[in-house]
Amino acid sequence: MVQKIIPKSKYATIYYQGTIHNIEKVFDYYNNEWLPNSEYIEPDESYEIEYYDSERFLGNENSNSEIIFLLPIVRK
Repeated sequence: MVQKIIPKSKYATIYYQGTIHNIEKVFDYYNNEWLPNSEYIEPDESYEIEYYDSERFLGNENSNSEIIFLLPIVRK
C-alpha cells in the first residue's frame, strides 16, 4: 500500500453512472462546458481523485456502476 498526503483543496464533484466506455463524456462536459462557464479554473498543481466504492462500482461493463470524480478547482 502507498500513502500520499494530498493538500487541502476545493473540488468539483461529479457523480458518474455507466460503463467505463463513456467516461470521456464526463471529462468532455467538465472541460468544455462546465469549467469555462463557471467561476473556477483548474489549479496549476493538484490531484484529481477517482473514487471507486466497492458497493457502487460493479465493474467496467456494468451500466449501473458508479464512480465519483473529485476535480480540483480554484476561483478565477
